[in-house]
Amino acid sequence: MKIGITGASGMLGTELISHLSKSHQIIATSRTKSVEGRHISWSCFDLTEPASLSGWLENSKPDLVIHCAAIVNVEFCEENFDLASSLHVETTQVISDYLNRNGGRLIYISPIQFLTVKRKGPIQRLISLTQQTFMHRLNLLVKLL
Repeated sequence: MKIGITGASGMLGTELISHLSKSHQIIATSRTKSVEGRHISWSCFDLTEPASLSGWLENSKPDLVIHCAAIVNVEFCEENFDLASSLHVETTQVISDYLNRNGGRLIYISPIQFLTVKRKGPIQRLISLTQQTFMHRLNLLVKLL
């Protein structure tokens, strides 16, 4: 199986690559490379650039994407709402739409667990948008199963 992993140079992404590359082809993406190996290929780019993300999906044609790229610093998200929204909502929608069109599957590692503090203003809207996008993806995944 071809598995795409976003946020692949992070702590979770690195562990996933180490484990899954033993029996699957891994197509990793992050801003910088991390684990390298026999069944691992890398594409380094900014996920918040939709054209780059779409190109990566079209070129790599993953059967499954494990989307674990996230900004987990709540204060940073509050101060950089547009960036946080782009990474947590818009990139997830691009991945979800691609997989829906092509019969793929998505595992989304949600940053919601880090954003559970009661917040008001832009960060609360981000949490709401992320939850809505998550429910949309969950519904798509259930349909695919």
